[in-house]
Amino acid sequence: MLVTHDQEEALIVADRVGVMLNGRIEQLGSPEDVNQRPRTAFISEFVGAVNRIQAVCDGGEVAVLGRRVAISNMDRAALGSAALEALIRPEDLQLQAGENGGALVTAMVLRGVATSVSVSLCDASMRVDMPPA
Repeated sequence: MLVTHDQEEALIVADRVGVMLNGRIEQLGSPEDVNQRPRTAFISEFVGAVNRIQAVCDGGEVAVLGRRVAISNMDRAALGSAALEALIRPEDLQLQAGENGGALVTAMVLRGVATSVSVSLCDASMRVDMPPA
């Protein structure tokens, strides 16, 4: 057993990872499960960068920036709520040239294995991580 406060180290060397909050285990599972299927917003933000983007419930599905998206860990109780947030990792987003050109690139930061692009779109700001050009 190894105890560490370094999230990257834990995800690299562990077979199982436990994330604690206020002395209680919030989630216990493989590094892939904890990173890709976090059970709570706290875990999602704790193990990596996320964009908090306003979402709306539309007929039992969720729409983010006008597009219906699949949610891997939807809290079914939240479907009745008018105010939802989608937590989306920067590496799970892509930039594409659009016909309307409604987005504004506000910054670019080279991070070695990725370039982080800050984008403003529809009153939302988000980070998109792309392979460096």
